[in-house]
Amino acid sequence: PAEWAKAPVAPGLLPGYNEELELRTMKFVGADSSAIRLSWKYLRSRKPDHPRKGTSIPEPKLSVLIGMDSKDSMSALKVMGFGATFSFLARYKWGCDMLHANPEGFSGGVFKTEGPTQEELEKGRFTTYVTAFGPNNNDRRARVKVSGPEPGYVATPILIVSLALTILDTGKADAGNDLSFDAGVTLPGALFGDSEKVYEHMRNEGVNFDVVDEFDDSQSPV
Repeated sequence: PAEWAKAPVAPGLLPGYNEELELRTMKFVGADSSAIRLSWKYLRSRKPDHPRKGTSIPEPKLSVLIGMDSKDSMSALKVMGFGATFSFLARYKWGCDMLHANPEGFSGGVFKTEGPTQEELEKGRFTTYVTAFGPNNNDRRARVKVSGPEPGYVATPILIVSLALTILDTGKADAGNDLSFDAGVTLPGALFGDSEKVYEHMRNEGVNFDVVDEFDDSQSPV
């Protein structure tokens, strides 16, 4: 709507400096934004009268960013270089064979053939910030901090099991059903978005969702 304030401009594929975050940011080219948008569209198609996400509510503009903790563009350019190389090689079988044979070389040492050690898994942490801008001005916003253990090998299984436990809970006679749908093929965001139980399961295992006012200086606000 015209009366809504203009949200901060999302960066493109080239890195730009974000004054609020004090980071170099660039567009994250993974599938995350598509999954979120499709979850929203699917929910609207099955529940057009949803009080917060129905067809009468304007679809929000979504930006998924990756940030580098530096005002220098060099870190972002390195990410672009590795990303472009990966995207090109992943198109071909011979390229995939090269990536599998030498993940260290094509990721700058981020990924290794043998995977992380037990110590790295125990010490690993992740923090992600999600910011929503309100309808009146940019000062009205909600910011949620999502944090937990090592994201790939530890937090991901926690998330999947939490979703499964939530579905099992809804089948119990004494449990209320706060899932969006009773049956059908759906996307996780559309099905579990309004469920308090799924967040309870995740919190019990160390994945937390907290409403915060400001970024935590000890973590990268990406």
